[in-house]
Amino acid sequence: MSSPLLNITLPNPIVLPTLQLTGLYACVLGLDYILLRNQNNLVFISKNSLRIAMTITHAIIPLTVVSPLSPNNVTFAAVPWFLASYSAYLPTQDFTLKEWLRSLYNTIVDREADYHNIHRAGLIKAGRGLLKLAVLYFGIEPLLPTMPDQMLQYPWLSQKSLIDTFLFGVKAYLVLGVVDVTTGVAQAVTGWCMVDMFDSPLLATSPIDFWSKRWNRTIRNLLHAQVFTSNHAPKDEKKKPAGFLSTNAGRGLLSFIVSGAFHELIICSVCRKLTLENFCFFSIHGLACMLESKYFNKKKPITNIGKVSRIACQLGFMVLTGRLFLAPFLRHRFTEILPLTF
Repeated sequence: MSSPLLNITLPNPIVLPTLQLTGLYACVLGLDYILLRNQNNLVFISKNSLRIAMTITHAIIPLTVVSPLSPNNVTFAAVPWFLASYSAYLPTQDFTLKEWLRSLYNTIVDREADYHNIHRAGLIKAGRGLLKLAVLYFGIEPLLPTMPDQMLQYPWLSQKSLIDTFLFGVKAYLVLGVVDVTTGVAQAVTGWCMVDMFDSPLLATSPIDFWSKRWNRTIRNLLHAQVFTSNHAPKDEKKKPAGFLSTNAGRGLLSFIVSGAFHELIICSVCRKLTLENFCFFSIHGLACMLESKYFNKKKPITNIGKVSRIACQLGFMVLTGRLFLAPFLRHRFTEILPLTF
């Protein structure tokens, strides 16, 4: 079996029942809100330091305390950290729950959609998610190896490794069809037009097309608001000399680096391993997007043959690098239940 780039094992965590851990996170998130609501009155810490401390706290908690089930720990590591880092970019003046919810609403709801029947579209979205799960169960699962980590026994560029990488990548996409189900039901009930998380990612024609338009569009909206349209962004890069990280290209690369660090946090929490494979995966794709943005002529018309060839090249790039993303998760036994500490 291929070895990870780095193989550091973390100490065993404190394992609490899922309900108790949910209560712990609820208390911490409530404390976040109280501190943000009263940040103007805090004299012992600045506003920026407070928000950085919140993000660090939510990064430390999943490394220290987990639930017995690995799938639950993915959520525990991701959602609170996302909310804390998201709150860090909200206005520092007049912070209210209404303002926080409105900003979050603008991230998850597609305000530009023009559906004649939003409730019906929500049901269609939920049905699409169920179809994805059916394709996963009946079409993809039978083709995958019984033990997921068997794929890692083959050389990186072997036919078996490349095929399994593609199939596991499709599986990851189809598993998230459950998001279509939940958001579709929420849309049908509330009438809010929820942002589609995906837009046919298998048809992406380039790294930028994949990450900016087709994959996890909710996070894309958040990163776009934080990285490219924040008050810190220079209005005219040509007129305002700045360092690399102050340019759009630098910010874009930085967003991939942060995303890589975030995924390493999830792996450390769930798998108790630090491998840096996900960090390298996102860094490589960040560099690819930066190079595409600088050297690729987007105004040139694309023929049908050219589009097909670009889709093939993009799929090839994902397959060649996808093992970096998949390997830490394939090595971990997600069905294993951890014994409770208390």
